[in-house]
Amino acid sequence: MTYKNFLEKAKTILDIIKDSKKEFYNQYYIYDNELGWDIKKNSKHNSLPYNSDAYGNRKINNFKSSKKNKIVIIGDSMVHGDEVGDNETWGFFLSKKLKKTNLINLGVSGYGNDQAYLRFKRFLKKTKVKIAIFCFNSGNELRNINIQRLFLNNKGQFVYLKPRFINKGNKIKLIKIPKNKEKDYYLFLKSKKVKEHLKKYDFFYPNFFKNILKKILKTLSYSFSYNHYLLLSRNNALNITFRIFILFISLCKKNKIIPIILFLPKLSGNFKSEKNLIYLKEKLEEKKINTFYPRDIFFNNEGKVIKKYFCDKNHYSKNGGKVLAETIYNYIRKKNFFNI
Repeated sequence: MTYKNFLEKAKTILDIIKDSKKEFYNQYYIYDNELGWDIKKNSKHNSLPYNSDAYGNRKINNFKSSKKNKIVIIGDSMVHGDEVGDNETWGFFLSKKLKKTNLINLGVSGYGNDQAYLRFKRFLKKTKVKIAIFCFNSGNELRNINIQRLFLNNKGQFVYLKPRFINKGNKIKLIKIPKNKEKDYYLFLKSKKVKEHLKKYDFFYPNFFKNILKKILKTLSYSFSYNHYLLLSRNNALNITFRIFILFISLCKKNKIIPIILFLPKLSGNFKSEKNLIYLKEKLEEKKINTFYPRDIFFNNEGKVIKKYFCDKNHYSKNGGKVLAETIYNYIRKKNFFNI
């Protein structure tokens, strides 16, 4: 993809959004000037079986008394529950297991760990939480060094810029989205300010060298993945991801929340490589941080992936969600965090 191709693709997507607004079609994913995009409150997706509650979170349909303790699950489409209905997500099945506890699904499709963390931080300003489960799956580390999603996935539909963190000495610094003073988002994307911002901070900003490198790697590898594309930037991406985890842990401690890092298995597609995931898991365990990676439940006795546990685009199916929820519930009970 060239920068010109990106702008053409962006205009097409934005025109579709404009037309749908004119026809009064409901918007499930909406623009957010801090997070890039978010879920609209009390919304129903036009073509997919997704509904949101009064707070802009995926509907759980199993809310107990507001006085009950709360568990939140945080992450991207693997948490949101893409490809299945509201009552078929692993979050819903986990909520049914929690007899004395409310579960809130903070997952948003397409999110990086940076956006997921910032959304959780915003959520805590209004709501008290007992346990926070921060989820990671392979490929998230790439989103954490990306700002314009179309650079990373030119077949996607998320056109809005996102924030990201960069390494700054021994810490990480938040790079916010440039201020948008344009009523037309396409004019904002076309601006020199945005182009310079992307060129400076988006690892996947298209240039001649990267386009050639991508073509070569695809030619050499039948199992091409963007993990190959990282090459010498792998350590940077993993370091930023690890530091986002540390920010999450610190935020939880400050608010007296029990933190868990849940590694979600992704066993097919471009991001099925576990190398980066295992590295992050081991690094967190060195810090004595609660981590959980329920990988084995998705394999049969012959060591083969149980296909019925996954949907066409590699999200968890209803069957997979049930098994995952049961496993997470047993983990929480075994740890005896509190009476759930």
